[in-house]
Amino acid sequence: MRTEADGCIRGLALHMDRLVRDSKIVWGVDLDTGRVREYVRQSLEGQALPCVVRVTVYDPKVEMGRPVDAEEPHIMVSVRGRARCRLSLCGP
Repeated sequence: MRTEADGCIRGLALHMDRLVRDSKIVWGVDLDTGRVREYVRQSLEGQALPCVVRVTVYDPKVEMGRPVDAEEPHIMVSVRGRARCRLSLCGP
């Protein structure tokens, strides 16, 4: 998710809707969006902005080919600096 210089995440509600939908389909669980938002907030503390935040739902005990076996999906949040685009089509 693209995090702007002011800390806002463009389209956050749409990202959360997708995570909720996909977690239900893949893992069979209801995702706690409040918990996801808190993890994102914690991950952004002290980070240079703008940046990109990625939220991954996974179960470390399950092979990716068998998500139906998941018993306890976890949430992982990673942050990286936003890459500058060098193509003229991308803008500033």
